[in-house]
Amino acid sequence: LQKTEHRQVRNKPRVILQFSSEENRYLVSSFLAHYDEYYGHHSSEATRSALRSIKIGFLEKWAEDLSVLRNRKRTSLQVLQKMKKNINIANHYIKALKKYQAGEISQLPPLQSYLEPLVAKFLEEDQHLHSQGLSRNFCDDFNELWPMDAYPPLDDVDGPLVSGSVDDDIFMILQMCKRWSFG
Repeated sequence: LQKTEHRQVRNKPRVILQFSSEENRYLVSSFLAHYDEYYGHHSSEATRSALRSIKIGFLEKWAEDLSVLRNRKRTSLQVLQKMKKNINIANHYIKALKKYQAGEISQLPPLQSYLEPLVAKFLEEDQHLHSQGLSRNFCDDFNELWPMDAYPPLDDVDGPLVSGSVDDDIFMILQMCKRWSFG
């Protein structure tokens, strides 16, 4: 409750609109279509600030596309949070799949059909890395999509601002933009 000129006003809870199946399919397919570019795999010389700009550009484009698709405003922060959630679910499923294949569990958790291509991409990437003697860390963190040594070098701008990852930086930037936009 807030007091406004001698009266109490209730803060209205924000209604968070769930992503529709159409939005989920679009987001996963767009992410996979631009996967290598999103993570800077085509540019071994990409700096963290360049990667940050690339990722923010994709998040903004996808938010705009989703807003048009459903005629409901989607923000880049919502898109980032949804992608993080999708990636976490896919990674948990892959962990469970490996336990299932090893006989450690008797049943796989359910997986939404729109996430199947994402799981397939991660398994393909894991197999490719395994053939090179590397391993992909299927952890809960959105930031662990590359082997740790594959992160781009810090540039002059990023050096003093070192954070956990490019995705942490993006999340922080989008949170600040959200606060500035809404007061």
